[in-house]
Amino acid sequence: KWNDAASLLKQSISRDVSNIQNYLLLGEVYYQQGDTVAAVAEFDHVIELFPDDFRAYFSLASLYYQQGEWEPAEINFKKSIDLNKDFPRSWITLGLLYLRTQKLESAEEHFRQAVAALPDDPHINFLLGSVLNQRRKTDEAIPYLENCLRIDPNYVDAMSTLAMIYDDKKVHQKSDSLYQAALTARPNDPLLMNNYSYSLSVRGIKLKEAIALAQKAVAADSTNGAYLDTLGWIYFKQGD
Repeated sequence: KWNDAASLLKQSISRDVSNIQNYLLLGEVYYQQGDTVAAVAEFDHVIELFPDDFRAYFSLASLYYQQGEWEPAEINFKKSIDLNKDFPRSWITLGLLYLRTQKLESAEEHFRQAVAALPDDPHINFLLGSVLNQRRKTDEAIPYLENCLRIDPNYVDAMSTLAMIYDDKKVHQKSDSLYQAALTARPNDPLLMNNYSYSLSVRGIKLKEAIALAQKAVAADSTNGAYLDTLGWIYFKQGD
């Protein structure tokens, strides 16, 4: 009942013009109704009323981000960060914008700044580690991924990424431990099952466990070429 919600918010605003949250919610209601023009106008109005409050810039940036309008999204996320460096979502979403637009160098620089501002945020540590891994800076990626797991021991994506790095470096004791922990937390994840089974098969160990994992991965996504390739490879290693 978006119209009712908008009406109530307008009444609240008329009674208390100093509460920024009502303005922000009204802009969100407009957006949920599909009226992007009204939503942008409302968020611009909030910025005029509260130019030093980061939340208005973040709301506007998020709208542009969802619409795929990268340039105004970037400008407003940066303004949000300038006004409040302690709000992780501004840092994270701007970094994701750089990743979505294939600006890996900008993403790396951005997440380095984010970690400096918020060193104990697990998501930001993971994202920096992930970007460094994508840029083949694996030695630099490891400390951030390990720091992510120190802060949040159940962060499965960090386990998975770190396991792949250690596997590639042939530090198999660490990679196996990470794969097993990740699969305990997320036992039906086909990517985890595929990567761990492939690692085992390349080393020619635990092939029964490897084929069971590979079969489950293919059952979960039978059109994935990488999963089919792993299963075929394990059959080959078994002489079939």
